[in-house]
Amino acid sequence: PELFQVAEQGLELGLVPALREMVRDFSRRVGIPINLEVSGLEKRLPLEIEVALFRAIQEGLTNVAKHSRANHACVNLKADATRLEVGVEDNGVGFSVAEVVGASGRRSLGLFGIQERMSLLGGTSQVQSEPGKGTKLTISVPLA
Repeated sequence: PELFQVAEQGLELGLVPALREMVRDFSRRVGIPINLEVSGLEKRLPLEIEVALFRAIQEGLTNVAKHSRANHACVNLKADATRLEVGVEDNGVGFSVAEVVGASGRRSLGLFGIQERMSLLGGTSQVQSEPGKGTKLTISVPLA
């Protein structure tokens, strides 16, 4: 979060520079190559959106490192005038979404936290996965 607010020693501010730094460090630490792709996001977003998205992406990547056994991951941000779409995707072992986030009671606190953060912004989050087919976390936040 300090990367969002404090301009010291020539730090570049905002969500995209903070994500670049986090993805680079995370990739190095866990040994999984992670691509970061950004399009349509030329200006700063409100701080509460930037921080919530940063934390959600951080949680998504933590799940990749903890559970996926992936050898590659990708973070995509795509914005237009009204919406920001984020994807965190891996090529790992996948899982049964119904068992982990469904009504069976084995709720993932990390995924639940992402869902809560996004709903506070009027946005949504969704997880797509199948055993053996990787996982994709999709986040959508209104910008208007």
